[in-house]
Amino acid sequence: MDLTLIQMLSIAVLVLLGAVVQGTIGFGLAIVAAPFLLLIHPELVPGPVLFFGMSSAAFNVWANRAGLAFRELTLALVARVPGTLLAMVVLVVASPSVLSVLLGLSVLAAVVLSIRTPYVERTRRVMFTAGFMSGFMGTTTAIGGPPIALAYQSATGPEARANLGGYMLVGMIASLFALVLIGRFTGEHLTISLIMLVPVVLGVYLARILAPLINPAWLRPALLVLCSISGTVALAKGGLELLPWFAS
Repeated sequence: MDLTLIQMLSIAVLVLLGAVVQGTIGFGLAIVAAPFLLLIHPELVPGPVLFFGMSSAAFNVWANRAGLAFRELTLALVARVPGTLLAMVVLVVASPSVLSVLLGLSVLAAVVLSIRTPYVERTRRVMFTAGFMSGFMGTTTAIGGPPIALAYQSATGPEARANLGGYMLVGMIASLFALVLIGRFTGEHLTISLIMLVPVVLGVYLARILAPLINPAWLRPALLVLCSISGTVALAKGGLELLPWFAS
């Protein structure tokens, strides 16, 4: 993966900003960084972005471990398995443009449902569905946070950070393993991922300073805004790439 110095610095800044966001609200590194990293180099998504998010999540889980709810996370993680398996098949047969459109539509639909139902009770059905969708979306596009984040939109700051971080940590490890199996995460991807651990660690440190200053009332709006942005960007990117196909 040939990258210029300017590209490397751009990647570092994006990863730093993403790690700060993920450290303060529990998820968001991929949403902040992935659309722009894809423009810098297509090979940065999904593998390296998943690695960045996994590293950030590991620090967040340790810092907020007292708020972990293992029973809820277990069901979501079990549901992530079939979602990840489906994603492996889709990655082999579908074009990235189609995946972007599907991702955008699903995220925006989740936001609309969330606005119509401000409080989401974390039932077994809700957690299973969120885990499945997150596994599919995270493995195909690296943006797997919105489904599980919407399930935790009514949670307190520490609770949301702990459980989103715990889910993302285990789920991203599974998704990375799946990418290795189909040849989408190689030694070249690992090299750039390890280099960018420096801005990840710096972002986590800054997030610890900022997290106590975050008003808990801002958490749900922040989650919805980030989900809306990620859905819109994915939908627009995929739609623009598919326009020549419709025109032909």
